Amino acid sequence: MREDVLKALELKREAGLIGSSLEAAVRLYSRDAGLQELLKKALPVLNSVFIVSKTSISDKKADSAYESAALTLEVVVSKAGGAKCQRCWNYSEYVGKDTAHPALCDRCVTILKGE
Repeated sequence: MREDVLKALELKREAGLIGSSLEAAVRLYSRDAGLQELLKKALPVLNSVFIVSKTSISDKKADSAYESAALTLEVVVSKAGGAKCQRCWNYSEYVGKDTAHPALCDRCVTILKGE
């Protein structure tokens, strides 16, 4: 699965949509119910696995997606929303919302506050 996502990211990089993979948001879909369930369970760690800013699971097929040759998996790559966190370099729509740490994402703010 990671190889398929990396290939989809590289295609978008070549097209000029993204530079680094952290600029990307990845949406995954599988018509295989077992794989779709596995994706949902693994969602909390997929950003780290793919080294992207956002990963989501879709319930429907996309029109323009990278399709895996080995798995029943579709990968859609888009530009991640929000701004770049100055601590972790992930893009997040939370950046700028914490007045004490306006350059950080919610995850980094939580870490710094020790929560």
